[in-house]
Amino acid sequence: ADEILPQVLSIGIGYRPNDQILLLADMEQEINFLARFRFGLEYTILEYLILRAGVVTEATEISFGAEFQAAKLFRIGLAAAYHETLGWSPGVELVFAPGER
Repeated sequence: ADEILPQVLSIGIGYRPNDQILLLADMEQEINFLARFRFGLEYTILEYLILRAGVVTEATEISFGAEFQAAKLFRIGLAAAYHETLGWSPGVELVFAPGER
């Protein structure tokens, strides 16, 4: 068959200026499409509370979320993203992981 596989090039970098902040940047180029740039920020307010935000170009998208960790046994994450075409997408994450972190 004459099926063409997607060809994607991607490169990213992360920088942690201190224990509370993580900065992320990424560029993704799919052949025959415009490059997409993604930028993210993670801020640890307290040992058990993390806030996150992000922006994506080319089909503009913004996102934000929070993660709460309780007793090093489980994590609860809440997030939402807004895509210029698709609208709002909420998300919830529940993770039970004894022994992690």
